[in-house]
Amino acid sequence: MDSIGTTTSTTFTVNGTNLVSEDWYAITPIGTNNAWRGRRSNAVSKPLTGPINCTGGSVIGGTLVYANTTQSPMTNTIIVLKQNNAEIGRDTTDAQGIFSLGNRPAGTYALEYQTNKAWGGVNATDALAINRHFSNVSLLSGLFLLAADVNASNSINATDALVTARRFSNVIPTMPAGDWRFETVSLNLVSGGTYNNLLLRTLTFGDVNGSYIPPAN
Repeated sequence: MDSIGTTTSTTFTVNGTNLVSEDWYAITPIGTNNAWRGRRSNAVSKPLTGPINCTGGSVIGGTLVYANTTQSPMTNTIIVLKQNNAEIGRDTTDAQGIFSLGNRPAGTYALEYQTNKAWGGVNATDALAINRHFSNVSLLSGLFLLAADVNASNSINATDALVTARRFSNVIPTMPAGDWRFETVSLNLVSGGTYNNLLLRTLTFGDVNGSYIPPAN
């Protein structure tokens, strides 16, 4: 299909067409810097009068990073788009952690993640930080608090600190909660909204000071 033009507006006017014939057009979001990754077109019919409405949905995309001070990109990580618990799309992050899940109609969506990267970045300092949180000496928050729940009990206590110490000492092979804690994201898309600059973060379970630098591959 040949391109008949582009627009940064929400409408596009096609000139020189036969108003009597039935024509259809594919409306495809190009994205920033003419990026076509994960493109998805919406078919719209030509109106009898007036311009074509280009507000067929919104582009979902962004960057996945590790929650350390340099925000290291999480490469080669699969991001799955779900609606009503059913997978409707997926993409693998590139060398900069960038992903695109295409153009989607208005609605509610959830994201899930899959990575084969090694667990790491956890030591006695993290176990101490978890204990200090439990003792109300220095509280954790946000994703760092979620990463402290290494035994998946939905609470933070001395057991989490103990499990963390046992894990980095190689007494146990993995955390009861798993290796990775990704941010939970629920997207409520409004047609024409901006959802292509999402910044998503992750931590390994137990790395409550965000010291890990994940491997680039």
